[in-house]
Order: sequence, then C-alpha cells, then structure tokens
Amino acid sequence: MHHVNQYGAVVPGIWWYELRNALVMNERRGRLRVADTAATLADLYQMRISVDQAHNEGVVLALARAHHLSVYDAAYLEVALRRGLPIASLDRRLRHAAVDLKITILR
Repeated sequence: MHHVNQYGAVVPGIWWYELRNALVMNERRGRLRVADTAATLADLYQMRISVDQAHNEGVVLALARAHHLSVYDAAYLEVALRRGLPIASLDRRLRHAAVDLKITILR
C-alpha cells in the first residue's frame, strides 16, 4: 500500500493505525513478541514515510463504492491516483482495483 524507493513512501493517514493494529494482532496470535513490534517500528522510523492527509472525500467514497472496497483501502488508491504513484499491496481486491485504474502495482 506504500511506495518505497530512494525517495521514501507516501501513505494515507489511516496507515499509522492499520500498521500498529496489524502488529498488535500478530502479538496476540503469538506471531510477534512486543520486542518484535518495537523493532519493526524502530525500522520504520528510519524510512522516509510521509503521511498524506489531503484526501478528496468524493473520490475516496466513489472508489470505495465502485470497487467494493473499504473506505480505508480506497484511501490508498486515492493517494496513488492523485499523486501518480504506484501502490504496493497483497490485498486481492485492492490490487484488482489498481489494475482497473491503471495504477502500477509494486511487487
């Protein structure tokens, strides 16, 4: 869901919460220890990730409706479209929407 290269990444505001939620859920499932979460967050602080809060509400809602996405996932598409950036995601529905919208998908 992020564009990472020598210039860093751009993510929607929801990313901050989604990432931390995923880490805590993996702790609960026994896949990560608290120390692993802390190490992951420390690594991420070293990356140049900028949070984009300038969403176009109408576009986000239209994308969610048209592609049967959560509004959260549609926010990633909206950022990619508005900024002309590729997208990285393992989510099948989000990837299909990106293909439909001619957004490059990073692997």
